[in-house]
This record gives sequence, structure tokens and C-alpha cells, in this order.
Amino acid sequence: KNNRRTSVTATPPRSSTIGNGNPTVDGLTSSLSTAREEIASLQTEHSQTRERMDALLEQKKADALEHERVLEKFGKLKTALLGEREKAGLAEDRANHAEALAGKGCYNNEKTQVLHLN
Repeated sequence: KNNRRTSVTATPPRSSTIGNGNPTVDGLTSSLSTAREEIASLQTEHSQTRERMDALLEQKKADALEHERVLEKFGKLKTALLGEREKAGLAEDRANHAEALAGKGCYNNEKTQVLHLN
């Protein structure tokens, strides 16, 4: 029991001790300062990561707004295109009807021109 205690508390050479000369205290002090340095480093890294995350969240919000704007614009363009297609179809029907009323009786490819939107 006594040998074990002696080996744990054996004093290293005087040059390796800090402060009061007790190696246990010196070791714990060194360990504590290392832990404090690591905590400070981790806090700095955490702050930087938080700033990056906040910037990415802001970018995500801006991208979501842009996406909604593009979807809305696309919807309007699609509606306009479908409306123009419908108008073109009605114009073709009117042209066919006008030819039938003019006595030609059918659609004539050489004389009648209708704009087709596809």
C-alpha cells in the first residue's frame, strides 16, 4: 500500500513542476488550462458555425421567396399560353365556318390561312 502511494506521488525533477512544486496540483493545473483552451476554441468554432448557419437560413428564406415568385410567374405564363391556344382554335373554327357560309363548303388549304399556336 505504501509502495503504491509512493509511486503515484513520486516527485519528478524540480524543473518540471509548476507553482508550489506538487506534481499532482501541477498536473491538474495543466489539465485545467488545456481544458479551458479547448473550451475557448470550441466556443469560437460554435460562434462561427452559428453565423454560417444564420447566413444559410437567410439565404434559404430568400431562395424560397424567389421560388414562389418564379412559380407564380410560370403559372401566369402557362395561363396566357393556354388562352392564346384557345383563341387560335376559335379563330380556326370561325374561319372554317366563314368558308362554309361563303359557299365553299369545306376548308381550302390554298386560299385560307390560319395561324396555329402549338
